[in-house]
Amino acid sequence: MSDREEIQELMARYGYAIDLKDYAALVDCFTPDATALYPAKPEPVTGATAIVDVMKVVLERLDATAHNFSNFIIEVNGDTARMRANIIAQ
Repeated sequence: MSDREEIQELMARYGYAIDLKDYAALVDCFTPDATALYPAKPEPVTGATAIVDVMKVVLERLDATAHNFSNFIIEVNGDTARMRANIIAQ
C-alpha cells in the first residue's frame, strides 16, 4: 500500500474502533508519542493511552456512534504526514 492508502486505512480502523468501543484497537491507532488537542482541555493530551482515556469519558456516555470520513487531504513528507478530512460523527 502507498503511504496515502495506509493513512486512509488507519482512519477506517479508527472509526470502527470508536464505534465498537474497542479501546485496545483504538490505542493501536496512535503512536506512543501522539498528541491530541481538545477544545475542552487547556493543554494537549500526549500518549496513545492518555488520548484514549479522554475519549472513553465521552464514548461511555453514548449508546452508539457512527463515524464517517471523507475528503482526505494527505501530505506525505518523508517519514511524516499530515492529514485533514471531513468527519461526520453521530
